[in-house]
Amino acid sequence: MSSTPIAPRRPVTVERTIGGKIVSIETGRLAKQASGAVVVRVGDTMTLVATVSGPGREGLDFFPLTVDYREKVYAAGKFPGGFIKREGRPTTKEILTSRLIDRPIRPLFSDMFRDEVQIQAGPISADRQNDADVLSMIGASASLILARLPFLGPIGSIRLARIEGKYVALPTADEMKGSDLDLVVASTDRAIVMIEGFGQELPESEMHDAIMQAHRWNQDVIALQHELLAAAGLPPYVQPAIVNDPLLQTLYERYAHDLRNIKQIHLKAERSAGTKELLKRAQGDLAPEGSTGEVTAAKVKASFYKFEEKVVRELILDGKRADGRDLATCDRSPAKSGCSPERMVRRSFSAERRRPWSLPCLVRVPMSSGSMGLCRSSAKSSCWTTTCLRSQSERSGPFAALGVARSVTVRSPSDPSPLSFLLPANSHTRFASSRTSSNPTGQAPWRRSAGRPSA
Repeated sequence: MSSTPIAPRRPVTVERTIGGKIVSIETGRLAKQASGAVVVRVGDTMTLVATVSGPGREGLDFFPLTVDYREKVYAAGKFPGGFIKREGRPTTKEILTSRLIDRPIRPLFSDMFRDEVQIQAGPISADRQNDADVLSMIGASASLILARLPFLGPIGSIRLARIEGKYVALPTADEMKGSDLDLVVASTDRAIVMIEGFGQELPESEMHDAIMQAHRWNQDVIALQHELLAAAGLPPYVQPAIVNDPLLQTLYERYAHDLRNIKQIHLKAERSAGTKELLKRAQGDLAPEGSTGEVTAAKVKASFYKFEEKVVRELILDGKRADGRDLATCDRSPAKSGCSPERMVRRSFSAERRRPWSLPCLVRVPMSSGSMGLCRSSAKSSCWTTTCLRSQSERSGPFAALGVARSVTVRSPSDPSPLSFLLPANSHTRFASSRTSSNPTGQAPWRRSAGRPSA
């Protein structure tokens, strides 16, 4: 991929105190061949974010943006051990962080922009206290404005915690242990573009205050990126003008009435078939086979998706759903329970031609134990947790006559009183590792013995 590096020749660093934490952004020292590259630092955690852009392939009907976040354990002063001594595919933490970076950025590019853009991010130093995910979000925005790519930024990103009723910006892993809020907010200088987080049953007013506080701190992050441009000797970043798609208006004027009628057909298969037939008709009218004009069938198809979105949105605002129902009419969904054995809860229901199969099990939610990245995250959630106890006395005691091998205790964050269940001997409930009075070590019971007991 070709790109035109425009990074400054000399390294420059700017820093600002945001919520009591010093955030610094440096450019011009690493990845000089990239279109834009920065190193963002909080504490002893440093993340390198590099952006490279180049011409897109001919005929693309989408924006080819790739965001790749990878954590290498050398950043924490370690190397992979065990049987496999090399790092393989991205972990769940890395995939979710890549999406976290992508979500607030992608919608800010023009719909007509088709250049290929790649953003590579990852920590080069990790103190295991300050997570690099939000720092990578800040670095992605800063590298994009250094590369002079046409997006409606820059954006500011911040993680917010609440400890004893006080908001804390960019909390450490230790601070998160006493927080009842884990909130990530990304915003421009005019509006909030992304919200993600967890809270322990917070009222709506308190969550609103937290989001607005994060938005105010994001303005400091945006100002820091403008300071970086000034220190690097680059002109101020000017947002590109919004370019309207001329085909979108043409499609709307000619085919809006037909598509509105098609979208109110009840059966999904017939709606899809009618939409495809309308697309083919539009391609034949606007880009007939053998024509050499600027309008091609691929461009008509790309604009048709936006046209379809606009029509469906108008129907919803008019009080009609995509299948013709109004907002107060529910679809008839016959349900049936007990469709599968050996599960505590099982249910199947039908809606049109869809037949979801629900098999929830009482297991410990993985997110309640935090993420498995370089940082010692202790993310909180307001979900239920389960503790599964399995001992020799349960298998040989009074439960044996009932065929019960497991006793499950369920606790809710808002209700400390436990709720117990008895599971059949052949049920597939996983062991949890939460600390209880009978399990003070926090290990699953079978891990405290020499071997795993048989069912």
